[in-house]
Amino acid sequence: MNFLRLTDLSIYIDLTKCFSYVFFDKILQELSYYLKVLGSPQIKTLYIKYETSGLGNDSDLESFLTSLSQNFDFLTLDEFTFELHPLEITPSLLAILNDFSVSRISIDIKSFSSKLLKVMGVYEISVAEINNAVNGIRKFDFDLNIDLNVNIPYQEKMHLRNDLVKLVACAPEHICLSEILVDGENCIIDFFKDVSSNYNEAKAEDFWFYAFDFLESNGYMNYEISNFALKGHESKHNLRYWELKPYLGLGVNSVSLLVISKGDGLKAVIKMDDNFLGVGKSTAAFEILSDLDFFICHFITNLGTKKGLEVSVLKRRFIYNQEDFCNFINYLLRLSKGVVFSNDILYLDGHERFKLDFYLRLIREYLVSNSFKVNFKFL
Repeated sequence: MNFLRLTDLSIYIDLTKCFSYVFFDKILQELSYYLKVLGSPQIKTLYIKYETSGLGNDSDLESFLTSLSQNFDFLTLDEFTFELHPLEITPSLLAILNDFSVSRISIDIKSFSSKLLKVMGVYEISVAEINNAVNGIRKFDFDLNIDLNVNIPYQEKMHLRNDLVKLVACAPEHICLSEILVDGENCIIDFFKDVSSNYNEAKAEDFWFYAFDFLESNGYMNYEISNFALKGHESKHNLRYWELKPYLGLGVNSVSLLVISKGDGLKAVIKMDDNFLGVGKSTAAFEILSDLDFFICHFITNLGTKKGLEVSVLKRRFIYNQEDFCNFINYLLRLSKGVVFSNDILYLDGHERFKLDFYLRLIREYLVSNSFKVNFKFL
């Protein structure tokens, strides 16, 4: 493929279950290749997921980071995140990450309740070990992100409040909330026999906005549907992803968004690697996005943010009929007063953002049924 040379790039590396340095070498080789064909762009953000099921080796990781740092300077990164399993956090691992200028640690807590952890099938970690992990991180100058689940089966509001109180007590700079849907067959129900496990949409919405109000009242700004941050601590890596700026994914189940030259124009391509741990060279394949699909992607990723979608970005990246686009915007504005178009920015106001799936379905239906013509011209 004839890749477009880039000025800047974000990188995501998934080292999950990469127990052998063979996989580290594979990642380094792929990285070297892509940096070369992409014109040696400046790396803006780096996100590494490192979960080894307890089989990781600190010296192997240190060697990998040393080799990785020879490709670009970690000190020039706008953000460098490591996602870790709480049970695998040790003082020696944190010291290594600190030495390599990691700026941010992300951990998936799920819940501070041992009972709810077991409901989700998490048996290997205790609440005490979670607290030890957080305390260990706080001995260094890392920003901390904590992932927490909401609307866990058999969870009542008092359980949610307890989780939120303990979450805020950890004082993370960043929080990611996610609703978990667990198959009832995989849940331990003995703890909450009297609580229905059937999915209740009204309850899910009530829990979500309870958590929303609780976090905002404690100083956390909801800057994207699932993401909350103290002022100035929004994830730069996430922001670039939502803005659909180019990113390169390496490792297990990684995804990339790049641009190629095809014919007389440009095409956005995505790469998915679902067999990275297989034998031999990478089996990742690129898929070309249609111009309309890439256009719609901008609504998918941006309308979930508080900032919304800057139409100037669409004008810069795409060619389309302005009258047709105005008709499309007017259609959206007629849907609800919560759809706002102001100062060339389209956004969903207030709680309307949390109906994003509903609006995305209507957006796609409108553009397809009206044969909206759009051509991608520049990233």
